[in-house]
Amino acid sequence: VGPRERHLKTAELASAPSLQNGSPWPKAEVLPGLDEYDWEILTRQALPELISRYDNVRVLVDNFQKSNGRQEASKKFQLVFQEVMKLWVGGSFDWPGVERWDAFIGRVRSSLDTMRKAASKGQKLVAFTSGGPPRWPAALLSATGLRGVGRSRSSGVIQSPLPKIIACSSTASSSRTLPRH
Repeated sequence: VGPRERHLKTAELASAPSLQNGSPWPKAEVLPGLDEYDWEILTRQALPELISRYDNVRVLVDNFQKSNGRQEASKKFQLVFQEVMKLWVGGSFDWPGVERWDAFIGRVRSSLDTMRKAASKGQKLVAFTSGGPPRWPAALLSATGLRGVGRSRSSGVIQSPLPKIIACSSTASSSRTLPRH
């Protein structure tokens, strides 16, 4: 379980049906490496610098700020977010207070290795974390070298075929605002 309250709450909610039926459910173990990255620093604090360095980011932010209505703003925010993520993952910028992509993957890998080593053969493992379902497959693939990691469209549950790791991503509400430039 990741260290945030929403991670623990999601794990608690997931365990409730089993515990109510008298079925065994292991005690949640907090692994700090399953914590999310700080997307707010990426999209708010580093964005002015990214806007000045990358014309495509500037254009996407301008389009976002000219959005009409919540649905259009949400779609245009997603485009900005995806571009910032590409730059972060690609190592195109290093920002104070922003964890580098390779460090993020390193701590995810370390947590997954810890989970694997603690498991009995054939045991299924569940990781409750956040950072959003779209990012977990990339992190799992990159951290473990697995192929064929899938994600349920409705639940955000990600299943990897081989080490029997099932990662569940809790959701968090967030405001979608970007700094003016």
